[in-house]
Amino acid sequence: MSDVLKKLLYVLCFSLVVLPSWAFTSLTHSCPESFTGTVVSVSELQTPLLNRNKIEVVFQVDEVIKGDVPKEVTLQFIPISHLKITAGNSYTVSTENGFLCGLVK
Repeated sequence: MSDVLKKLLYVLCFSLVVLPSWAFTSLTHSCPESFTGTVVSVSELQTPLLNRNKIEVVFQVDEVIKGDVPKEVTLQFIPISHLKITAGNSYTVSTENGFLCGLVK
């Protein structure tokens, strides 16, 4: 079998494995809850298995954009490097099953 044919077969096999999983995650990830909220508190949490600390952010919900969102939402996640989250600031937040999908100031 020639080298070109081997490379083509490798790319084809790789595509068959990766593309369906990518399509499945991109189509099923809808972030059904979205709201604007004001940060009430930000706390650092120690995570023994990760090299980075997580933060816990408590939001007071100002406006529900979509979904069933309680008046106060607490989320734990690894800090987003380009966004400094501080108490008193308002953010637009999207979540799915209690996990952060997106955060915009």
